[in-house]
Amino acid sequence: MKYWAIIGLFVVGFTFSCGNAKETMEDASVEEFKLNESSVITMGEMMLCTEELKLFIQFDSVLNDSRCPRGANCIWEGDASIQFTVTYKRAMDTLILHTNKEGEKSKSLFGYSFELENLSPYPGDDDYETAKKTATFKVTEND
Repeated sequence: MKYWAIIGLFVVGFTFSCGNAKETMEDASVEEFKLNESSVITMGEMMLCTEELKLFIQFDSVLNDSRCPRGANCIWEGDASIQFTVTYKRAMDTLILHTNKEGEKSKSLFGYSFELENLSPYPGDDDYETAKKTATFKVTEND
């Protein structure tokens, strides 16, 4: 009798875990971006290129944000650095881009150029600490 109870619990548990996994997969969506167009990605999000279906970009984290806050008088505009993970075919690499023109705002990887155009919110914005970080980027094919 204990044997059948254990099997019954296992089957019920397995059924519910599969149902939750299915719901999680349905909720997970991958946004799309187009080459040569500005796109906005949220931190933690992954996007797929519509023209090159084997090219993905993921916004991993903000590594540093020392940009001059709005309303402050700063000698230097500051800089923010962002880490992306880029996957092309079966290769994966990390990409770190900067908001300041003195840093690397763009880099080439896998035959494509990745350019960081903006990081939001900006220091000094009311929602800076609580809002989700978003990056505006553009990907172009290298000649």
